[in-house]
Amino acid sequence: MINPLRIFSKFGVLCLLLTINSHAAESYQLEIGAGIVAGQLPTYPGSPDNHQFLLPFPYIYYQDDSLTIDRQVINDKLFSIHNVTLSISAAGSIPVDSKNSRLRKDMPDIGWIGELGPALTYKLNKSSKLAWQIHKASSWQHGKYVNAGWRSNLAFTWRKEVDSLVNIGDLTINSEVSFHFADSKYHHIFYGIDPQYVTAERQKHIAVNGLTNIQFSLGATWRYNNLWLGMYAKHISLTGAANSDSPLLTEERQTSIGLAIAWIFIDK
Repeated sequence: MINPLRIFSKFGVLCLLLTINSHAAESYQLEIGAGIVAGQLPTYPGSPDNHQFLLPFPYIYYQDDSLTIDRQVINDKLFSIHNVTLSISAAGSIPVDSKNSRLRKDMPDIGWIGELGPALTYKLNKSSKLAWQIHKASSWQHGKYVNAGWRSNLAFTWRKEVDSLVNIGDLTINSEVSFHFADSKYHHIFYGIDPQYVTAERQKHIAVNGLTNIQFSLGATWRYNNLWLGMYAKHISLTGAANSDSPLLTEERQTSIGLAIAWIFIDK
């Protein structure tokens, strides 16, 4: 499953390459390529604004005995006992320009957000697993890093490699249901409204802890020699969200879709 705009960060690409170098192992799998991704997604969860995109993106995959880097996250295994694995994971989200958001007009932009923390995974069977993550978030705001609070999620993931219809290439189908939570500091970045930004249509809102949203996603990837194709669809439900009464959250259901194609020029 790909999240097309997160993987577009130049800073993120640099971090991935540095991590690969520092975790060099005798036995590993490394794939590097480049591609184009197109699709649409909401400006931020709960926003009435959507934007379409057509962007280049780096394709990077690395795996050894402990470290996995895919198109979305970095995951470094600490230990594994039977079907339970404890690891360190990293993730993030892209900035939001308030000029492109009707509800956030004249409010500060939302900067890059980076996250790091432990992940506990329980493997149910060969195709499915349960995972719980808790991340400390930091945000790049106004030229400096600031504390962005805490975020966590509980996810059920199903992944299956299947024979393609014409028996050419490798086809993988995956789906996920995840419940996302955050503290008031994290929620304030997206849904809080300080007194100086109050207008006739936008009342003050103090963000609270609790449910952020529930996400349902379905995706597929196909690999044939050096060619890689990926597609995804994600539905976000904000029904029952802790900050559903914020004037910055007006959409309770949102859908994003995307299609990506990449050429892998390093595979070893």
